[in-house]
Amino acid sequence: MLLATTICRHPVQRYPATRYTPISPRKIGVIWTANPDRVLESRTWLFANLLKTRLLGHCYGFDELLRFGWCLKVRASKTMLGSRLVPLILFIFLPSRVPAQQPQPARGAMRGFVIDHPERLSGSWEVKGDHAIYGLHIQLTTRVDGAPITLIGVQQIFHSALIEVYERTGPTRKVGDGSWISDQSAQLLWTGRHLVFKQATTQIGPEVQLDLIFDPVSTSWSGRFRRGTFDRAVTLLRPHPEIGAARSPFVGTWSRPAPGNNNCIHIVQTGSESLAAWSDDLATPGASRYANGIQPPVETFERYGSIALVEAVSPRAVLIELKALTAGCCSITYAGKLTPDRKEIQSGQSGSAIRDNWTRMRGDSCVAAQR
Repeated sequence: MLLATTICRHPVQRYPATRYTPISPRKIGVIWTANPDRVLESRTWLFANLLKTRLLGHCYGFDELLRFGWCLKVRASKTMLGSRLVPLILFIFLPSRVPAQQPQPARGAMRGFVIDHPERLSGSWEVKGDHAIYGLHIQLTTRVDGAPITLIGVQQIFHSALIEVYERTGPTRKVGDGSWISDQSAQLLWTGRHLVFKQATTQIGPEVQLDLIFDPVSTSWSGRFRRGTFDRAVTLLRPHPEIGAARSPFVGTWSRPAPGNNNCIHIVQTGSESLAAWSDDLATPGASRYANGIQPPVETFERYGSIALVEAVSPRAVLIELKALTAGCCSITYAGKLTPDRKEIQSGQSGSAIRDNWTRMRGDSCVAAQR
């Protein structure tokens, strides 16, 4: 490979690998070092750092754009040359241990990337087995710069995630029916729409292997799913009842006016008379008024996919438990009744921890106009 560079008087500097952030809002590719610990040396030059990006033809913040999309940033020390810059042509062959194809990204590779519509990924995804329902539950945390007034049109950055691989034998979730994985786990690789995980049997759980790809068009995960003795090529969908079951009037996405906690819930149907749910904490601190001397936060965190339990006690009455099945304290209960037009769930008991009404939303997001 032919590399062009320049020799100058400055002492050699090392540059750590960082995520690639183009000028456009969306992020494409990552940057990494090739043999960062190896520094080639001669009497006249020191080669410091070689970086690559998948966005061919753009090297913002780098010294040289080279062939094949290689971006070079180099500082060298002069030993025998004069003070003027001397251009050189260097033929450098990459070490054999650097693969020709793109290497696997680092763990937690989703972190720092823009994520559109986090609610499309978060929550539960299931497939029916012979003796149980198997699934994933994804909890996402995103970061927003500043203190937004609204999340409509606001860029959200992937901050962290927890993924639960579970197996339920009844219509609702229970404590201990799954095991949680951090997106920074050494066994997890999540890049874009591709999720790979492998874990041997442990004292607290069975063997788990995942190799799944998310399809935003069909809204599904497809690929290999193994938990214990269940090992199949599957398509994971949102929880849903058997064909022919009457649709519950509570199914849908609901929002309530709240400063940033427990203000969005997604209710799905798992059986003819059973429901499941997960909730989002959507913070918009810019919409609040601050006392003199108090500044709004410089960054805001949004949370998607906290497990909730829902029970329809009658055709119009519902019990909701937010932040359910968590080790920490405490879950939040709500009792409400559906209005005749089915557009609101109104608080029905004085003992409810939440007194606001829930309003039905369009689609699967609370970051949208109400119906």
